[in-house]
Amino acid sequence: AETRLDLPDFEGSLGDASGDPFGPLLDGGADAVNTLLADPDMPTSLARCVALGALAEHNQRLVEHADWVAHLPEQPDVLEADAVVVRLEAIVRDIATLAQKMPDTSAAHVSYGPVLARALLKLSSRCMERLEFRPLHATLCALAASLCAAPTAAEVLKRGGLTHLLAMLRESEWSQMNSKIAAMEALLQLCSHAVGMEALLGWEAGATLPTQGSGYEVVLSIAIDGSPGHRRLEQAAVCLLRRAGFYLALSKLDAACTKISVNEEAGTSPSAESMCSGAFQDALEALGDVAVQFEDLSTRSEGSAQPDAGSLLSKDCPHAFADTEGPLGLTGVSGQDPFAVACPQMHGFLVSFALGRRLLQSLCVLVRRLPRLALAHRLTAFQPLR
Repeated sequence: AETRLDLPDFEGSLGDASGDPFGPLLDGGADAVNTLLADPDMPTSLARCVALGALAEHNQRLVEHADWVAHLPEQPDVLEADAVVVRLEAIVRDIATLAQKMPDTSAAHVSYGPVLARALLKLSSRCMERLEFRPLHATLCALAASLCAAPTAAEVLKRGGLTHLLAMLRESEWSQMNSKIAAMEALLQLCSHAVGMEALLGWEAGATLPTQGSGYEVVLSIAIDGSPGHRRLEQAAVCLLRRAGFYLALSKLDAACTKISVNEEAGTSPSAESMCSGAFQDALEALGDVAVQFEDLSTRSEGSAQPDAGSLLSKDCPHAFADTEGPLGLTGVSGQDPFAVACPQMHGFLVSFALGRRLLQSLCVLVRRLPRLALAHRLTAFQPLR
């Protein structure tokens, strides 16, 4: 066992006076574990042993949370008790830990997230009916945290979660502002995924513009009307609109490049070539919009006039596609992902949108078309393409 775990590398360097390296962990509990994991000089093998055990505990606890939440809507008593709210807040912290340290599909927030989200949606509906504001706010915060995983986002849409959140944002008679802000956080998380953004725009297959009566109009009205005294709600609405604009540009580029591919397959007749040229001009215009908005969204920081989505979420809420520090997410144990280091601007929602609207395929279509263009047109296309 010592050979496989490379345990000799911490002999005598950790532990209490008796030389037992696990003594302080057993005596100090969770705080001692966190202190040990934060130590940059901690041996790799011991870090992995301790961290994997802690993550398994978070996994099990999240499963227990889901079972507990599923039974809450059936409780006849009022849910305003501190114990209920505190445990709902604990769900957020457990999801945040798993999202940071264990982002793969084996983590409970990914594999069990849809089950938890269904229970949270049902609980929030009960809280809305009975005007139980404190647990409603805590439930929406937990729902926002669970939406950091794509499978959860798909399940929430399937269960009518988007309509539920929009109803909260439309409500003006009884809804408290902190509940509206929590609902907006959940919506922001949901729309970090391509499926969520398409649902917000109210799209059917092939659409490239927001449909009338969609959630986009609800968010637009919040941004236009403002929210005096609650700037965070207005900022989140503006952030959503900016992301929607980027997704619209991606969809136009996708549609134009699809036309180019279809016309190229039709042959080299003069009519097909003419249609290709027209579609190429549309694609170049859309590509210019994509390039400008990508640069703006990828460089935006918390100190700017319009902060990014991460700074608009609650303190413990993990944003969608949370970054990790390596396969185990352990500081000082494994190096960062080289691609993430080289391209820190590739935020998770940008990757999700690009995959959802086939950005890479569209760029390949344009690159294949470049040799057929006049030199002036090549120069025009090069900058946004780069």
